[in-house]
Order: sequence, then C-alpha cells, then structure tokens
Amino acid sequence: NVVIRDGVTEIGEQAFAGCKRLESITIPKSVRKIGKAAVGNCSSIMEIEIPEGVVEIGEYAFYGCTGLGNVHIPASVEKIGEQIFCGCTDIKSITVDEKNRKYVSKENCFIETESKTLIYGHGTSVIPDDGCVEKIGESAFEKRGLTQITVPDCVTEIAENAFKDCDRLTSVKIGSGVSNIADTAFHGCKNLAKITVSEDNQRYRSKNGCLIDLSNQTLVMCLTNGVIPDDKSIKRIGSCAFCNSSTVKSIRILDGVTVIEKNAFRVLYAAEEIIMPESVIVIGDYAFSGCYNLKYVNLPDSLTSIGVSAFYGCYNLTDIKIPRYVKRIPVGTFNKCGNLKSLTIPNGVTSIGNSAFRGCYSLKSVKIPASVTSICANAFTDCDNMTIYAPEGSYTVQYAKENHIKYEVINV
Repeated sequence: NVVIRDGVTEIGEQAFAGCKRLESITIPKSVRKIGKAAVGNCSSIMEIEIPEGVVEIGEYAFYGCTGLGNVHIPASVEKIGEQIFCGCTDIKSITVDEKNRKYVSKENCFIETESKTLIYGHGTSVIPDDGCVEKIGESAFEKRGLTQITVPDCVTEIAENAFKDCDRLTSVKIGSGVSNIADTAFHGCKNLAKITVSEDNQRYRSKNGCLIDLSNQTLVMCLTNGVIPDDKSIKRIGSCAFCNSSTVKSIRILDGVTVIEKNAFRVLYAAEEIIMPESVIVIGDYAFSGCYNLKYVNLPDSLTSIGVSAFYGCYNLTDIKIPRYVKRIPVGTFNKCGNLKSLTIPNGVTSIGNSAFRGCYSLKSVKIPASVTSICANAFTDCDNMTIYAPEGSYTVQYAKENHIKYEVINV
C-alpha cells in the first residue's frame, strides 16, 4: 500500500508502473496531474480514488489495471489522455461528478462531452441514443464482456480497435448515421455471428454475414459464417476483412474483385486454399501473411502488383506461379515459406527485394530472367540448398558469384 504525502502536485510518468503487488494508492488533494502510465499494469489494485483537485490524467494512466472495479472522476478533471483504462477488463462502473464540464457518464459509458466521443464502455454498457455520442473512440470496448451491442443512429464514426477482441460479442446492429468504420474496429471478435445495418444507412450495408462499404464497393468484414455476395457488388477486399474468419479452410474470391488490401487474410491459420479470379490486379502488404497452413493460392495473370510480405510465413505453400505482369518482388514477399521447393521468376520482373525468399529452407531451384537488374543481398538468406538458374552475362549470375550462391547458366 502506498500513501502519497500531502503537498505533492504531480504523479510522474510511470511512477508506479508494473508494481503488480500494489493493492492501494492514496492520492492527496494537492495532486493536480497523474502522468502517463503512472499506475500502469498494477494488476492488484481494485479501486482508485481520484481526489477533487486533479485536473489532468495522462494517457494510459491506469493501463492494464485488470483488478480495477470502480472509478469516479471528480468535477475538477479537465483533460484525459488516450486509453487511460485500456486493458482494465474488470471495470464495473465509471461515474463522473455531475459538476464536471468536460466529461459525463451515461448508461455505463464514459463520454467526452465536447467531442461527443465515447471513451470507455464495458460489458453492461448501452450506447446512449440521445445524441451525446457521435463517435465510438479508439479501444473504447476492447476486451470487454459485451455479448451484443447496438450502435444508435446518432453515431457517425467507429474508431480503430473500438470493439477489438470482444470474444463474447455475437451480434452487432449499426444505425443509419454511421459513415466511417475503421478497418480494425471489430478485429478479434471471433464469435461474432450476426451484423446488421439499418436500411437507411447511406454508406454501409450487410448481406450474407458481410459488411460492405457502398462508397468504394469494399468488403469491410466477412464473418466466419459469411458468404461473399456474387452480384459483383464488391471490387475490393478490405484491410483485415477476414481477420475474424479463423476457422475457414477454403476461400473463393468472386469475379469482379480487383484489389486485395493489406492484411485482408492475415493470420488465417486454418485456411488451406484461396482461389482468386482473373480480375485481381493488386495484392496489398501482408495480405496473406501468417496463413501457416495455406497450401494453394493461384495468382491470376491479371495481377500487376504484390505487396510487402504478402505471403510471409505461409509455411506450407509448396508452389507459386508469379504472373508475367508483376515487375517487382518486394521486401519479404515469400519470407519463411519453408516448404516452397521451386520457383520461376517471369521475364519482366526487374527487382527482388530484401528478404524476399529468406528462410525458404526447402527451395532448391530458382530461375531468374535477364530482366532482373536488382537483387538485395539477403533476398535468399537461409536458402542453403538452392541453385539459381540464370542467363550467361546477366546481373543475376554476377549476384550469385558475389554472394557465394550456387548457380548454373542457362540459355533463354
């Protein structure tokens, strides 16, 4: 237990951070500021009394205080940093003095009045529908015990990680006013089975377990039981769109999709097969990264661009055909594809980036055309059993010599 003496005006940054055995802290009325992460990760603290007189609470001030149950914000508090209660998974209530001009508590939601931002909610929260909330803030409900939630018509924005890792959440209703949903708003909601959008919403709609952005024809999210609409209404697979589809083994992307955005299928551990149509022209950064069990993916001839680390860690991928219109193989594209055995780089590719094939332990042969004029020094690091096949006099032959890589000259 800690008692701070009267006269102290500030609790400094990380002053008690990580004191996991600390059970209580008494803050005197002289304190005006609680600094950044001042009481962070003090998991044994169950209650903190913030005295009248405190004006500012820094970001992450109570981060990771998993035992914290009840919090009262006095009238004097005028400034609160970002995510002060992030990781406080056991909070039952946050109350605010009715004289506070900056913050209010309604329906078990902690709200900044001027910006109309819901800063923090928990398992029993109901988002007010009286207009006092227009934005669900970053990480506002992260890791809370929500089972269902209704986002009322007055809300216009759902920020990053707003409902991240709410693993009990099964149903979401989105009102007519929502016009901006962040890519990671529902990331990690692995049991989310139903999402509905008001028919009056002008930007989003829900169909077949999918959330769709009508403004750019983007699939924002596909639930585990979702089916991508086959009406060609989708042109883009959005960032993190399949991050909640952890048990899906086979995915068929329907014709009409042109762009697969960054992280779209990232860490789909169960996925074994992904079929892409000839309409796809761009695969974004980390799009299939971490799909450990992925055995087959077709890269369509229409493809022109593959992003950074797009297939990083796809350990069970044994074969890949790079289309002819691709010009660059960027950083980490096939890094740690440990079962990839052979590869032909098509004529037209000009560069192979840093760690592009690093850790491809099973790779035995790579054919590289004369069009390649740039290969990073560690592009093939840890490919100890590999032989490079390249035209005589090409840049690649010189690269192989300089980096002591086994090679053979071929006629093209």
